[in-house]
Amino acid sequence: MNISQSHHMSATKKQLLDQLNFITNRLTTEQVKTLIMEASTLLSSQSTCRPKSAPLQTLSAREVEVLVLVASGYNRRNIGVSLGITANTAARHIANIYTKLGIGSVAEATSFAYDNRLIASSRHPTAIAGNDIEPATAGA
Repeated sequence: MNISQSHHMSATKKQLLDQLNFITNRLTTEQVKTLIMEASTLLSSQSTCRPKSAPLQTLSAREVEVLVLVASGYNRRNIGVSLGITANTAARHIANIYTKLGIGSVAEATSFAYDNRLIASSRHPTAIAGNDIEPATAGA
C-alpha cells in the first residue's frame, strides 16, 4: 500500500467514525450494535491494511536504544553524542525504526515506546542509564 492509499484508508475510517457518531444519536441500542459489528467486520477484512506498529522484536538492540532516546526528547545530535555515533548515523537509525514500525513521527515513536514499556511515564529523560545529556529543546 502506498502513502496515498494509506492516507485514503485513514480518511475513510475517520469518515466512518464521524458518521457513526452522527447516526448513533438517532438509533436504538440494538441498531447501534449491529452497525458497529458490520463496520468492524468491514474494517478488519481489508487485508491490505498493515498493523499500526510492528512488534518490538523487529528492532535491533541499538535501534531500541535510539527509540528510547527519541521518545525521551533527544534530537539526532544528542542521540549521537550519547551513543558515540554521528548525528547522521542516529538519523539513519531513526529512519530505520520508523520504517520497521510503520510510524512517521516522534509522537508515534513515543507512543510505541510507552506502549511497549520502554520508558515509564514518570521517568525523566535525563535519567536514562547515567546519561547526562539534556534532551533537545524546541529551538535546537
